[in-house]
Amino acid sequence: MANEVNGVLNINKPKGLSSNQTVQKIRKSIKKVKAGYAGTLDPEAMGVLPVCLGKATKIVNFILDGKKEYQVIMHLGIRTDTQDATGNILKKTSDSIPDRETITEVLKAFIGSIQQVPPMHSALHFHGKRMYQLARRGIQVERTPRNVIIYDIRNIHIEDNMVDFIVECSKGTYIRTLCDDVGEKLGCGAHLKRLIRSRSGMFTIEKSLSLEEIPELVASKRIEEQIHSIEEVLINLPGVSVLDQYKYNVINGNAIPETWLKQEISSYSTTGFLKILDSKGKLVALGKLEKGNDNTQTCINTWIKISKVLM
Repeated sequence: MANEVNGVLNINKPKGLSSNQTVQKIRKSIKKVKAGYAGTLDPEAMGVLPVCLGKATKIVNFILDGKKEYQVIMHLGIRTDTQDATGNILKKTSDSIPDRETITEVLKAFIGSIQQVPPMHSALHFHGKRMYQLARRGIQVERTPRNVIIYDIRNIHIEDNMVDFIVECSKGTYIRTLCDDVGEKLGCGAHLKRLIRSRSGMFTIEKSLSLEEIPELVASKRIEEQIHSIEEVLINLPGVSVLDQYKYNVINGNAIPETWLKQEISSYSTTGFLKILDSKGKLVALGKLEKGNDNTQTCINTWIKISKVLM
């Protein structure tokens, strides 16, 4: 490709490929480009996998912050050691499946802020090793519960011991752990039968690309039409403009005092990130607002700490 590639592809990951294998297939079509994915999908899962290209690999963590939506099939009556259909059966029952009303009530009870213990069969690191590597060797390690948010569970459909539903959740939520926890609460056990990620932040499955489409789009020189720019992905992030004479200080990663900006930032929230733009509106960097006392402890200073330089 003639131009430098920077942006995000919305890929519909197929079943049977890891997230990393999916990225490597894209790199075979789009040559000489740095690439990485935002939000791991297990090999057995399908659906939206944002793939960041070029400088967009610097905004992976910002994409991860977006809400996720999944289409789920939960199998009641069987609990497995991996919490999904690939694992060994730990518990099996056929005569104690609760009624529809109870199943729905228990599912809905998980809406809100909850704690999850990450599964051993996960890509999380423990002392330099992926936990799934330890699990395959029969090693169990203590995992700290994590706070996650289940925003909604809807479209619940129950047929025999199969439960279909849609869940909207925060980053870091393990849907197979949700199924396992629901099964334990019901007393019958459960595991994740099928998982499709239908949305990740701004990216939806309806507008995703299959892997088969990528080589065709590259060959016909239409791939750039499908790449979402960094500016588009970060469109909802508030921005501030830096004065021209300080632009290269920002590029060098220097913290930005309020005097370098075209507007006051003392009233801005310190909980989120900001886009730093040049005088022409071009994205220079991402940063986070910081506040604190000066050396005399008599004046509150406001500045922006650079998180990622994008130029």
